[in-house]
Amino acid sequence: MTQLTRREFVRYAGVGLGGPAIIGTNNVWPDDRAMARAETATESFVLLRREQQKRRSELPVSTALHRLPLSWYKTKARLLKEEARQRGVDGGILLTQRWNIIYATGLLHSTTERPFACFLPMDDDDGLIWLNPYLDQQLVNTWWASSSHAYFDYHHAAGSAPNDGQVIQGPTVNLYRWWGETLEGLGYGNTTIGIDSGAAVEIGVLPGQEDDGRLNLSGGFDRPGKHRPPSGKFGALASAMPRAQFVDVYDIMIRARIVKDEMENSLTQRAMDYFSEIHAFVRNYI
Repeated sequence: MTQLTRREFVRYAGVGLGGPAIIGTNNVWPDDRAMARAETATESFVLLRREQQKRRSELPVSTALHRLPLSWYKTKARLLKEEARQRGVDGGILLTQRWNIIYATGLLHSTTERPFACFLPMDDDDGLIWLNPYLDQQLVNTWWASSSHAYFDYHHAAGSAPNDGQVIQGPTVNLYRWWGETLEGLGYGNTTIGIDSGAAVEIGVLPGQEDDGRLNLSGGFDRPGKHRPPSGKFGALASAMPRAQFVDVYDIMIRARIVKDEMENSLTQRAMDYFSEIHAFVRNYI
């Protein structure tokens, strides 16, 4: 039985399915002539321009920015803290969920098994305290940070700092308790901390709506009260802060993330414009 190369397999599969055959060697495909033809004002682009012109008054103006500026995030953080303050938060907001962190701070990062959190303190309008793995130390410090506190890895050995040449084999650190120990050491141990513990809102269920027949993010909901988490990662956090109180602010985050402002809409429109251009180009090329 003759073994097919990957290129031959793709070519024959394309012909067999009624699709275009991919022919030629690696140095001639993609074909430069086809690429140049796809970039010209052919029918796909004519159709796109016509639709854009027709709907121009309905769509947001596309921004020239490629991402939201740092000033936007600092303003957004102050607004989030103001709403949390009405819930009794006087220490700060501890964010632990990836999309909440990205939305409030603009730190575009990836989640791994390593716990990642940030703290927006109430006593500093532009303050941002990171509790991060050392892997992301440069990332947080080159974006926005008033201070950063890093552990080396997960699991992290107590007293170990391989990045500083200090390698210790010993008991591992409960990193969620370490969050609390760090905040306690920074002077927030006798305050009320906002936490994103109500993860059900991520799927559209606000506090008190658990038994409702449908999702309603604009409807009424129960306002979370102060408490001390008994278990889980927030329970470990609380165990290191015996005088602190905690209140869930996840619904504040999710409602802010859903209702876009003018700049967010403009950036979304730019992304959609790019998608439309790519779509027209690919349609031409194919």
